[in-house]
Amino acid sequence: MFFWKLFRRKLGSNIGSMSNIIPTVGIIIDETRQYDYYRSLIRLLSPDDVILIVNDYHETTESHNVFFEEFGEYTFYMLSKVVKNRLKFSVLLSTGNFLIPTSDVVITKLFFHCFVQRLVYLYSVTIGLFFEKSHLADFLSKIVGRDLSAKGHRKLDKLLCNKIYPERLVGQYNILYPRGLDLPKAFPTRSTRKRFDFIFTIGGYDSYSVEKNSDFGFMKIGYPRYDKKDLPHSENRSLHDGFNVDKSKKTILWMPSRLDWLSDPDANVKLWLRHIEVLSDTYNIILRPHPHRFRDNPAYYKMISQSPIIVDTVTSRELLGLYSSADLVICDYGGSIFSALYCNKTVVLLNIPGYPPLLNNNSDVFARNILPNFDITVEETEDNSSLMPLTSNIELSDYKKASLKARKYFFSTTSNSGLLDASKFLVETLKRQ
Repeated sequence: MFFWKLFRRKLGSNIGSMSNIIPTVGIIIDETRQYDYYRSLIRLLSPDDVILIVNDYHETTESHNVFFEEFGEYTFYMLSKVVKNRLKFSVLLSTGNFLIPTSDVVITKLFFHCFVQRLVYLYSVTIGLFFEKSHLADFLSKIVGRDLSAKGHRKLDKLLCNKIYPERLVGQYNILYPRGLDLPKAFPTRSTRKRFDFIFTIGGYDSYSVEKNSDFGFMKIGYPRYDKKDLPHSENRSLHDGFNVDKSKKTILWMPSRLDWLSDPDANVKLWLRHIEVLSDTYNIILRPHPHRFRDNPAYYKMISQSPIIVDTVTSRELLGLYSSADLVICDYGGSIFSALYCNKTVVLLNIPGYPPLLNNNSDVFARNILPNFDITVEETEDNSSLMPLTSNIELSDYKKASLKARKYFFSTTSNSGLLDASKFLVETLKRQ
């Protein structure tokens, strides 16, 4: 591909000769779906002020080709090249939710990091394991607001120290970019505070957490990926005719999350599939699986697509179009709950058995105090009747009121000029570095 060859020549000729600190804003694109997070913000920044950093440890560079073309006037760097050449950006923007291999990291930078990580691993398999088995972890977490079992660190890669967060390696002044409001009560976590210097928040809920749990500076910028409709370059993002929906029916958007605590990662879909499928007589149903689940189990979701349920697997799709076109959004856990609320949708929640008690302080659990949520009883497992209230206009009216209440709670003080505020802040911060 000519464009890609041109890009490689441009990258290869410049990267090795640049000084250690690059006086621009760097935005790390961890995977292709993150272009939806950043697209409108990037367009508000001059190509002279920003470089897009593709995480080629995570996805192949070829998978980003369509975006190399879309943002042809901007400069792209590969994250692996940035790390190997020990480059740093004056201002770095990242979602902070991914690790990279330590193979390209300078040994001296790794020594202390690995020492601490291995120490925490040893704690997790001794004292932490005792806390978990004796159920002291549940009791103590209610007091200190943290999981003292450290079971998240009880993984072999922690002992091997073969992965590391990249932000301190490649950024001088690091800003956390919001992915969603599915946050722990202790946000920002200790790891976040170590890696970032400033936080972009969505609205009142996460801003309050930052104020309560840290002395970090923050700026409310709203939910940029869903504020695009207010920008001059926005186009019509209504549901694409390619879905072939029945226009005489209303549409349900089903947004199951990726639940890492499930032994079967697709159990949340399998549990509720038949109950949602029976609603297809009343609704168009679009299932949007988590991109990682379709990537890891494509055969299962292709099988579902043979039913009346439409399965959307376009990873890079701008989700605003899906939310805007839905009359009702069904979620279980995770950020999709708050995305749908932000887009002024009626939201109902599906409960999954076995939810870990240590996660009970998370925002997606608290949302259940306001939003309607459904369980499956033994009897309903057989007759598929759990979600029949969704066919009642009276019930739907109550669900809409609950969603309005939840939106007011989570987003009551969200900025209306977030994208412009964020872009100006980045440029001003760059000038101060």
